[in-house]
Amino acid sequence: FGGSTYDPARDGKRLSAQQQAVLDVMSSGDWFTIPQVAEAIGAPPESLNAIGARIRDIRKIYNRKDAVERRHVSGGLWEYRAHIEVAA
Repeated sequence: FGGSTYDPARDGKRLSAQQQAVLDVMSSGDWFTIPQVAEAIGAPPESLNAIGARIRDIRKIYNRKDAVERRHVSGGLWEYRAHIEVAA
């Protein structure tokens, strides 16, 4: 996590929990749109930008472009899935 507005004391725990939840869902092998990921983790609709950021963070954390696969659905809609082993 980073950026000029990121405060580890304020944001670290919340974003880490959200990151893990996104990774848990996306590592199932199924394809998900960002709204579907948000619904699966119980995030409100206004958090779609944050969910998209967590998906981008997965690529950064694992330093692999193939950590998250994406495919175009239609218009501006994309689906994603992660290729990361999540410990049970």
